[in-house]
Amino acid sequence: MTKRILIGVSTLVVVSVLLATGVVAQQPPAQGAGARAGGAGQGRQGGRGPGGAPPPLNWPAPALPDGPITAQSAMPQHRDLRITVTKGLSHPWAMAFLPDGGILVTERAGRMRLIRNGVLQSEPIAGVPAVAAGGLNGLLDVALHPQFAKNRWVYFTYHKPVGAPPAAAAAAPAAGAPAGRGGGRGAAQQFELVLGRGTFDGKALTDVREIFNTRAPGSASRIVFARDGTLYMSSGNADEGPQGPPQDPNDYRGKVLRLRDDGSVPPDNPFVGRAGYKPEIFSLGHRTQLGMALHPETG
Repeated sequence: MTKRILIGVSTLVVVSVLLATGVVAQQPPAQGAGARAGGAGQGRQGGRGPGGAPPPLNWPAPALPDGPITAQSAMPQHRDLRITVTKGLSHPWAMAFLPDGGILVTERAGRMRLIRNGVLQSEPIAGVPAVAAGGLNGLLDVALHPQFAKNRWVYFTYHKPVGAPPAAAAAAPAAGAPAGRGGGRGAAQQFELVLGRGTFDGKALTDVREIFNTRAPGSASRIVFARDGTLYMSSGNADEGPQGPPQDPNDYRGKVLRLRDDGSVPPDNPFVGRAGYKPEIFSLGHRTQLGMALHPETG
């Protein structure tokens, strides 16, 4: 049988199907019996909380079999699928497949995990910087450099904490789970969306560097390497107003950025040298981008 993974996200630009061992991550059950229904401020049924902000999302995880799960694909060359179930992850956001068959997985609370032969390793990857997690914020995407076999570089996006957290968020989330929704909606900026790079030695990230900082609390993020070696990084924002950050060419939020592998600006970016525009911007006017991939034929 062909081993495969099928990844579904809510707002994919392009769906990329990866031919590798499948991982179905199960999150811990939601806390409290009224997670899906109940009074105000609970689940999706409770309306908006104080200050007009939506209440935290609190969805119970469905039960998963121990696996492997068999399924059939519509693609004749990969008809029979065998999906390995890996449990024990909390709020997994992204995966990167290592040349040796291992899988790096980010958990939004701020941990990077390693899966080998379908088994989640007990110890998180060391060396990950401090992360501000909440809502669609936290440790987000992870990707390998195209020359990873030579340089061992791992790239990741995360929200860097800056300043003291708001009083309302002082309580630590249960079981390491992110709290609230965040996403750059609040007036007080307490975190910045950052692109980091580290060298992976098999157990830890070393020589970790902050190679690009948006200086803004953009929500969510994806990173993809193009065939020319440049890196595309998304920075989301939930503001839909005509004068909101996604429409502001001097703001990184609500954009797709194009960078060199050291975080610098490629000279052929579309807005380089244009007054009032951030030179890293490749496209603007986006909301929260939860998926991003290259076209498999055109690149």
